[in-house]
Amino acid sequence: MTEELTYAEICVKEPRATLKFLTQYLGFVNVSNLYNAENPGRPGFLLHDKSGRSYFIALHADHDDYNSPIVINTDDCLKDYYLLDKQGVQFDGIPGYTSDGLRAVAVDNNGTRYTLLEHRDYNDEL
Repeated sequence: MTEELTYAEICVKEPRATLKFLTQYLGFVNVSNLYNAENPGRPGFLLHDKSGRSYFIALHADHDDYNSPIVINTDDCLKDYYLLDKQGVQFDGIPGYTSDGLRAVAVDNNGTRYTLLEHRDYNDEL
């Protein structure tokens, strides 16, 4: 068995609210809260996604640029969009096509943006 652990350091206004959004709406499971003894203002979380992949996410609020979206890869953007919309998640519009694929952008109550991205390979070959 091969385990995959991805690390992301994300700057958000409210780290606890972001963790709640990731677990409550996006289906991540919080396996463990981790704290950096040298920098307790940067809590870390070990999360699993729906397919069991592991992610270590360090959320912190000590930065002025909170506009970078959190990108969540999905294999079915439209399905996820409609399921989340039914749960009351706010989106900044309907899903749309970009050069990377189909995407929808959700926004939580603190203004943190979550881009659901279904990668698509657009080429001239059919």
